[in-house]
Amino acid sequence: MVRNGKTQSGKQRYLCKICKTTRVANYTYSAYQINIDQQIVLLTKEGLGIRSTARVLQISTTTLLKRILLIAKSIKQPMIPIGKEYEVDELCTYLGNKNRRIWLVCALERF
Repeated sequence: MVRNGKTQSGKQRYLCKICKTTRVANYTYSAYQINIDQQIVLLTKEGLGIRSTARVLQISTTTLLKRILLIAKSIKQPMIPIGKEYEVDELCTYLGNKNRRIWLVCALERF
């Protein structure tokens, strides 16, 4: 890393010689914290809504929604073994308007 000028707020900017990306040593905006994604997942599991999660983490709701979409895209679909019994529940909802209907399905293995 080598120095690469300053940001508009006067913070030192650094350039990586290998990947050519720039970074700032100490970000003031909370959305750039390393463990923010884990905190988003934890607060979502606890049942906090979008606005309350954004307020607790001190980030904007728009940034929170973008992060949630990135986290959701990184989740891999689980393998479902054949020959076992499952309890299935489904929920129909809409994305934006009623023309974009989606189904959410949850399956739990019976013991």
